[in-house]
Amino acid sequence: SGAGPLLYLLCGDVLSRGGRISALLDRSSFMSVVGTTRLMRGQMSKLGQGLSSLGSMLKGRIVPRYRTQIVKAVRQDGCIEATTSKISPDGTIINGSSRHCRTPLIAVTNGFVGNVELPQIAGCTIDYAIDKGGWFVTVDASMETSVHGMFAAGEITGVAGGHKAMAEGQLAALSILHQCERINDRDFETRRKPLQVNRARFQRFGAYLNRQWAIPPKEWDTIADDTIICRCEDITLGKIRRWIKEGFTSPAVLKKATRCGMGNCQGRTCGPLIYDIIAAYAPESRIKPFSVRIPVKPIPLGDLAQMQVV
Repeated sequence: SGAGPLLYLLCGDVLSRGGRISALLDRSSFMSVVGTTRLMRGQMSKLGQGLSSLGSMLKGRIVPRYRTQIVKAVRQDGCIEATTSKISPDGTIINGSSRHCRTPLIAVTNGFVGNVELPQIAGCTIDYAIDKGGWFVTVDASMETSVHGMFAAGEITGVAGGHKAMAEGQLAALSILHQCERINDRDFETRRKPLQVNRARFQRFGAYLNRQWAIPPKEWDTIADDTIICRCEDITLGKIRRWIKEGFTSPAVLKKATRCGMGNCQGRTCGPLIYDIIAAYAPESRIKPFSVRIPVKPIPLGDLAQMQVV
């Protein structure tokens, strides 16, 4: 269940290895999937993977159900009782379209988010855009961040896949060599232009996918109050909704009021959801990401004890 090409790649992968798929539910429309293939020009490896997955699906007689998603899942007697419904383009449930099925496992994909914690600590400017998959590090044409001498590449500059990351990595390396006067201006411009063209093409592909993955604001109204958003602290969507209605419309104050984002993951799991929830219920608010502190990732106390201080 979910949206995007990974849905089909996983389905094809499971079927090609002898697995069985009960249903493939795509939140997006059939035409949006067709639009994805149009953007794959010049990306033959991705197109090849897609055709291979499609072949496995045809062989396994799997027909995707478009504009459909799981609205409820309850584990009972070792299996999951799932309720699915058709949805409209704005994410609202279509009455009378519910269906039920039993399955041992549900796999869900709704896109990716970049890990911008380290650039955030380093003082790099970050911004938010649906087309880039959420929070991203702003860079110039040379992949340099707002901090002089610090470059960024990959998903942290906008989610768009491995090909974009490779092009940006090469651009960053080229720019560093130029900044250190290891290559002249002419060579720099000659080698930079094709990389920038490739990067722009991959960015268009990523922007399209990120818009497909984005959850429409109205869809949050279809989710039950008892749905847990922050798993570390067991904070439900209903509790978050109530505090937003009381005026707590920024991640920082919502964190203080509910403890969401204070668990082991430090908001890495629930953070992207909370940003979307605030944007849906308080669109006029100015959203800033959760603050980040060292250590960026949870580490055992024993590892700290074994560190050698230089």
